[in-house]
Amino acid sequence: CTSAHQPSAGLLLARRIAKFNPLSSSFWEPPSARDGRDSKYSEPDYLVSTDELTAATMEALRMSNQPDTAIDLFVTKLEEEAPSQNKRSTMKYLPSSLFFSSSSCSSSFQGDDVSQWVLSPHECIMSLLEVNDFDGAYAILKDSMNRNTRTPLSYTILSRYLDTNEEWKSLIELWEIANGEQCLSEETCLLTLKALSHNTDNPSPSHSRKDVTLFITVANALENLSGLKRGEWIQRYFGFIQQNHIYESGILDVIWTNGRFRTWEFQYTLQLFHHLKSNGQTIDKSILVSLVKHAGFWQREVNCRGYPVPDLTTQNSTERDRLRQWNDRKEGVDLIQMVLNEALTNGSTSSFGYDAELMAQIAIGLRALKANREVLELIQSLASREEDNVTILPITFLQGIYAADALDDLGAKEEMIEMATNAGIAYKNISEDTLS
Repeated sequence: CTSAHQPSAGLLLARRIAKFNPLSSSFWEPPSARDGRDSKYSEPDYLVSTDELTAATMEALRMSNQPDTAIDLFVTKLEEEAPSQNKRSTMKYLPSSLFFSSSSCSSSFQGDDVSQWVLSPHECIMSLLEVNDFDGAYAILKDSMNRNTRTPLSYTILSRYLDTNEEWKSLIELWEIANGEQCLSEETCLLTLKALSHNTDNPSPSHSRKDVTLFITVANALENLSGLKRGEWIQRYFGFIQQNHIYESGILDVIWTNGRFRTWEFQYTLQLFHHLKSNGQTIDKSILVSLVKHAGFWQREVNCRGYPVPDLTTQNSTERDRLRQWNDRKEGVDLIQMVLNEALTNGSTSSFGYDAELMAQIAIGLRALKANREVLELIQSLASREEDNVTILPITFLQGIYAADALDDLGAKEEMIEMATNAGIAYKNISEDTLS
């Protein structure tokens, strides 16, 4: 009945069945005893005899807009289990109005160890949160549940409440507790990342060093939980990042300022590119430039100047390492070619034509990935478009000269120098430190 969204009907039917259950002590009581007990609120013993039945009853009560009654039911069960002189510390967090005297509680099933129950405590936690009693909910978790019965869901439920109420500091503290008990879930990690990005009233760089460090720790834990490689959490949860304005908070910019997290920055930029393109939104040139600068970055000595890392050899690497290097370079070149095609596609939301800065970065990126022939072809194509008033920056010509040297192609080198000279550029005076 609860699954069919008829909790009230389910409660009535369950109570009727329980009263006629021969296993229930009330079945054997005389009518006068049953009448006296039914004059007060209580559920038939059978409905609170096991964790599953108690939880189902509490869920029905909660879905019937009776969270207080669901709390009463579980607290009463706790009172039955705890000696009167040694009440659980949980009780101090709950309003006295929630308790019933022990005389109104059934003494049946006293042998059950409620601390081993899993479902009912979670129902009680959800009921307490519905009446905005977070302290009581947390007390149930810590004081009424055995350590072995706490699950990642336990902390996820509490995390959702804190997130809804924007209690960022408490949510961060809860994550640290859950992490210590190895009870993390993907959702708890995501909500904590959101909390860390919002744990300030000011834009970056006002994020504290502690929050930035913890953000990295939480993201790494999320990847471990999800079985992801470094940086892939951004790809999988990009929608969450966008919806919750995590990038806009500035915390990611602070993290990848020193270049240690280029994987994160690359993944975010790539996902942002695909997101904007699929939605027909304008793509800023800075996004294309960033993609080109990060393409194949593992194989670039300095990812803004065009120097490739040395080729791996049979003497200093395994075949697998050499294959990875080849693949990294190929993927980087493919990405740069994709950006070039996007920029040159008329009507594209990322159409910038032969933008001089972008073309320079493309030439630098291709040379860094040892696509030297492609560098020469790019510059030759640019130089042939005089009618389009294409501007070629000095550093772009320099990439062509270096590429020709790498190919040991003297003719191509002379062609690059001639084109630079015709453009009024003395190639020997070109600086690698500027795009001008």
